[in-house]
Amino acid sequence: MATEKAGDCSSGNETKEFRKNVLENCIQLRNRILKELGIQIEDLSSFESFTRLLHKPRDPSSIAVIRILYGFLMIIDVHHERGLSSADSRWGNPFECRFPFFNFLKPLPLEWMIMIYLLMLLGAGGILLGYKYRLSCLCFLVPYWYIFFLDKSHWNNHSYLFGLIGSQLMLSGANRCWSLDGKKNPNIRHKQVPLWNYALLRGQSLSNEPLKILQINLSRAKAATNKLHLTASTIKPDVILVQEQYINNNGIPGIPQTWKTFSSSNQKATILIPSSKLKPALLATKVSMVALKIRTSSFPITIISAYSSPAQNVHTTLQEIQEIISSLPEEKIIIGADLRGHNTLWGYRSNDNRGKDILDFILANNLNIINKPGALPTFQKNNSVGWPDLTLYSQSLIDSSINWEVLEEISLSDHRYIETTIASTVANQFYKRYKTHHGNHLRFLNILGKEIYHLERKIIAARNSGELNNATIELQTLIINACNKSFKIKKQTPHNKTKLVDRAARNS
Repeated sequence: MATEKAGDCSSGNETKEFRKNVLENCIQLRNRILKELGIQIEDLSSFESFTRLLHKPRDPSSIAVIRILYGFLMIIDVHHERGLSSADSRWGNPFECRFPFFNFLKPLPLEWMIMIYLLMLLGAGGILLGYKYRLSCLCFLVPYWYIFFLDKSHWNNHSYLFGLIGSQLMLSGANRCWSLDGKKNPNIRHKQVPLWNYALLRGQSLSNEPLKILQINLSRAKAATNKLHLTASTIKPDVILVQEQYINNNGIPGIPQTWKTFSSSNQKATILIPSSKLKPALLATKVSMVALKIRTSSFPITIISAYSSPAQNVHTTLQEIQEIISSLPEEKIIIGADLRGHNTLWGYRSNDNRGKDILDFILANNLNIINKPGALPTFQKNNSVGWPDLTLYSQSLIDSSINWEVLEEISLSDHRYIETTIASTVANQFYKRYKTHHGNHLRFLNILGKEIYHLERKIIAARNSGELNNATIELQTLIINACNKSFKIKKQTPHNKTKLVDRAARNS
């Protein structure tokens, strides 16, 4: 009976903790949306205050810049993407592929289609110059959407976005600054625009771009290592997981200095961060693997790069990964590793002992294999093919939208590129670093000491993980506040030294 009550109590605590986490995530999402739209929570207290907010005056220069750039880009877009340059082949004898509900639309004769393109060009030019602004927007947008819905086979996401932004610009006062309309009409020249003009456009930034991870074994080839930078400039990954890179003077040649580099002790596994908006925190550097943590808008995620050569006991590398996973229970983890094990679950025709050991490790740690059955080989040399490169993720990522693909992009290595995308926006996360070597330690201890006894009692009295987490967050906040009041903050400078990033994480 007592056991059942204890079980019910534990279940109740887990339910409360789950509800609390859901509520916290909702609040974070709400605050992010309000921040993007330039809104405070007080502005939503009543319909009247919300209306006043939307009509608050704002400087028109920024939206004028957007208008000018949009008009210029659309002039180019009409010729290339909309198909003016290929109008004769596209509309002279068009392939019928209609959107649902818009299949009543039919292309006009070729001569009239050319006239529609010219009307679009005039409209885009009018938007660029801010001349007869509303009329120019209509001259551009009506033909734009007509051509857009005529042919589903030419649909792509940015075409829809261009049309949507144009429709939003038409509703705005983007012609009040740096425009021919403003030059002709002093009443609108540099007149402020209401906040909702910007809120409409800011709403587009709320759509999440996925976290993009590129994975490759460079086979210690100089050419493959040099080509990595060119490939990254095309694919634009946020994170690159590398194994067996070419090393020269303890560095990776061809890698821009702006990239942050984190390598294992044997320099056979590396994580590269090309994206300047990512501020990673180094978790561990071991012989055959390296692990770091980044912050996305939705959650923090731990990323691991690992390599085990065929001559090495795979258990050594697996044990290193195991130590990281064990220290981060229930956290979101993704692993890119070349472990050289054969198993039918990731493409091979048969299993070997290494493959069985790797599978046992995966099952024991409740990991999932992203590799798709029937995917292209990740390794090819002469007539030999294989699938040694694995991408694994923790159970806590099971509900995330993850896409995995072996790319046909030439790598100049025996291995192919692997692209993994996770549906979460990368957050611009900065870590404060404090100047702790210049005194003020007594002030820090005095500020901390006023609250530490109260927190100590909270920690001792904690009865479940939720109460302990709350006390931990309160302690972290107290330490950060004490640091802010006691120490100066170091200036952020570009670097790729892992020790600096590690210290930054500890100071945060």
